[in-house]
Amino acid sequence: MYLTLLETSGNQNYIFSTNKLKENFGASELTYLAGTRWVLEAVAEAGGPALWSDDPARLRRNLLDSSLNRAIESSESVAVEVIVATSGKALLLTQTPQTAKALVRETTARALREAPGLDLFGVSRQFDWDRDLLGEVNRCVHRAFEAERASHPGPMLRSLRLPVIDECATSGLPANIRVLNPQDRFEPISRSSHAKAGAGPGAFKRIERLLRNAPEGSRLPDNLRVLEDRFDRLEWLGVVHADGNGLGEIFLRFHKHIEACTAGDNRRYVEQLRRFSLALDRCTEQAFLEAASILAPDLAPDRRDRFLPLVPLVLGGDDLTVICDGRQALEFTHKFLCAFEDYTASERLGDDLYRGIVPELAKKALGQPRLSACAGVAIVKRHFPFSLAYDLAADLIKEAKKVKSKIHQPGKPTEPWPSSALDFHVLYDSSAVKLDDIRGRLAVDKGKTVLHSRPFVVTPRELLEGATGFDWAEQHRIECLKDRIAALNKPGAVNKPSEDGRRALPNSQMHQLRSGLFLGYEQADARFRLIYHRYAKQGLSKFNQSGDEQVPSLFRVESDGVRSTALLDALDAAAFYGASS
Repeated sequence: MYLTLLETSGNQNYIFSTNKLKENFGASELTYLAGTRWVLEAVAEAGGPALWSDDPARLRRNLLDSSLNRAIESSESVAVEVIVATSGKALLLTQTPQTAKALVRETTARALREAPGLDLFGVSRQFDWDRDLLGEVNRCVHRAFEAERASHPGPMLRSLRLPVIDECATSGLPANIRVLNPQDRFEPISRSSHAKAGAGPGAFKRIERLLRNAPEGSRLPDNLRVLEDRFDRLEWLGVVHADGNGLGEIFLRFHKHIEACTAGDNRRYVEQLRRFSLALDRCTEQAFLEAASILAPDLAPDRRDRFLPLVPLVLGGDDLTVICDGRQALEFTHKFLCAFEDYTASERLGDDLYRGIVPELAKKALGQPRLSACAGVAIVKRHFPFSLAYDLAADLIKEAKKVKSKIHQPGKPTEPWPSSALDFHVLYDSSAVKLDDIRGRLAVDKGKTVLHSRPFVVTPRELLEGATGFDWAEQHRIECLKDRIAALNKPGAVNKPSEDGRRALPNSQMHQLRSGLFLGYEQADARFRLIYHRYAKQGLSKFNQSGDEQVPSLFRVESDGVRSTALLDALDAAAFYGASS
């Protein structure tokens, strides 16, 4: 038999290479189709079952239906069995090398025709069903995929520029066609951009189906052009990238976690891997819908059309990438992370086909019956390049994932305790767009003081009890950030309510404290103590990190000896929390 892996690479660069929402939409759809429809239609052409459905729920049921997606070892007449078919990735079993090669050939050729610029690659390995451990074969296939992909020319080499030709107006690639833009002017477009734009309506319909469970009356506009126009009216956009924690460990040792340690367990391995992958898809999708339900719809000028300011570009497995109203991005992300933990820990999926496999596997692999995730949130102005915004969000998620080294199993520092966290940045100043440069500016006193307290932990307190690092988590809770933001936004003046829109903590005083931070901790604390007793009851006490009312301080000393402060976090996020209410 043969195990075949088909997978796309460089998805985020492919999706975010232009600032055209229609093309971002279409690139997302083409990535989704590459691992689902194109693979499954190739399976049907090769003599396998007809599994494809444009309804994600029906597609999952088809994959789990053993009478339709039959076991490969049950009969020589079963040409193909699909283990996984999700956005950008498929894992298949075949009886013959000819079938395996045909599946890779047909799918990759279709990608070249219908999605130029998408990097889709496939590998296949032979194994003995009755002797070889399929879990180990799967690991070998993934290693072979990485090795082959590294030596495989990337899609950019398909776009050489000799002789010199015109440049695409949106992607910078060599132009292939001229199209009429919204200003009724012809502009040169590359094959890649043209294919992405053409796939946009399909993505639009798929997301409309997904949002059927969104708040009543909330929907996407009638077409992509209206959607782009409505997003153009937003002052801030949020690019949110979320990714599960510990999934690599689960998949890497999946056969050991389910105790499928002999070739006789291969069937159970296939069934469990398929069920876990589909359940994870469903958890992410449901968490997304629950988070979307808290967003305040944008209203058209006639005040009747409710437009949900949210576009999911990657939604599958444990990955989520969305573009949304920047003023609601933090609340959306907070809700998504909490909902993801909740769905992976419970039977809320409402479908006994999954049989509680996610909490069961999480308990064995991670020590707790749930999964967690981290997220990076980049909040930028509307016309800031999407690719740079995504890069910033991707760097922020790496910072958020440092929570894994802070909160871990007691006595086992290399085994993280499932903890969800988020990191964010509001790009008020675009003179620095790389996170290293941004955070470098927030280090003073020769690096001994940092002017932020990120990332923030969103996992509920009761789920962290017993973990090493619980005290660190208490100091970095998202609720602490929200309390400080509430103090900054609290209306009123000292000893009396305000009737003129003033705040209890005057903007002028907060500006003085903010500027003092960059002078070092001694200057900052001197300014803080000067006004502390006047404004402590107005909310300034929320920023006292010393725990001593007589000697208040904006700073606390972290476990590594570096001072940190939470003031700048709250000032940066003050306009971006509570927007949906």
